[in-house]
Amino acid sequence: MRFVIRPRPSFTYTLIGITTSVTACSYLNDHDVPFDQLPHTYATAVRAAGGEPILIPEGDPTDAQELALRLDGLLLAGGRDVDPGMYGQARHPKTVDVRRSQDEWESALFKAATRADLPVLGICRGHQLMCICSGGTLHQHLPDSPENSSRQNGGWQPDWPVVVQPGTMLAACLCGGSP
Repeated sequence: MRFVIRPRPSFTYTLIGITTSVTACSYLNDHDVPFDQLPHTYATAVRAAGGEPILIPEGDPTDAQELALRLDGLLLAGGRDVDPGMYGQARHPKTVDVRRSQDEWESALFKAATRADLPVLGICRGHQLMCICSGGTLHQHLPDSPENSSRQNGGWQPDWPVVVQPGTMLAACLCGGSP
């Protein structure tokens, strides 16, 4: 038997790794089966922006650097609370559904992506994890924070101002020009 190696197509994909969360679900006749899950809108948005989504299940943090070198970008998805132990705090009574192994895996991925100079986007939990990995901390329950006492906009979602620093990459994206 002879094998033929076909050349790769002339186009290339921009591979965007997207982190997933492990959740226990019922499947067929089994209960509490671990599933890697992610809302479909993440993959749809990456494709709409011209990327090819690669779903990344939780893994061994020592493998993060090798994985990061195979990607063109990383999207740290939203999801459960980050373990407050990751930023030196005790757990608030309303901090629920933490998974330390996911925090450690995604922290390793973020650090590896940063070393590889990959673009990284964090959404909600992902952005919080980026803050923690960069030496920051979090308010675990925003309704308890003093800054929130007069900030309600009529619904459950507080209104927080964002200040974009001139000369940054974000300023260039929003306002034009170069960072």
